[in-house]
Amino acid sequence: MQVLRLKKKMGNASNASSETELRGALAWMVGEEGRGVRNIIEMVAMTRFDCMVGSSAGMRMALSQALHHCAHRSAFGARLNEQPLMQNVLADLALESEAAMTLSMRGARWTTARSATKTCWCAWLPPWASTGSASAPPATPTKPWNASVAAA
Repeated sequence: MQVLRLKKKMGNASNASSETELRGALAWMVGEEGRGVRNIIEMVAMTRFDCMVGSSAGMRMALSQALHHCAHRSAFGARLNEQPLMQNVLADLALESEAAMTLSMRGARWTTARSATKTCWCAWLPPWASTGSASAPPATPTKPWNASVAAA
């Protein structure tokens, strides 16, 4: 293996990438000759689609845990899911979770379509959606709220 060059990275120097050359390595053609970059782009799109679905699933799991927690925890004389502000928070979480899953399922439909629309949607949707869902703030608090401290 020979490293041909290290790539210049803007703002991500700690995660640098390089161009390598593998001499004498055993390999198989993944696609048609001359379509290497196109094949890689399609594979990257599917990886990003997988990130969309995984992020949507994580959001749904977080929502499910938040709903369960709020249904069984009480504060200020009522269950958390009966408190108006908490109802707003839970509704926001549910809406974002449902939107992420809907976008992922539409992405699945477009990924399997055979048309110019597929090319258009699959070009911008996976990078946009996987970046948006992966960089969203956590759906649940990292530290549980302590009702006894608030009541004191």
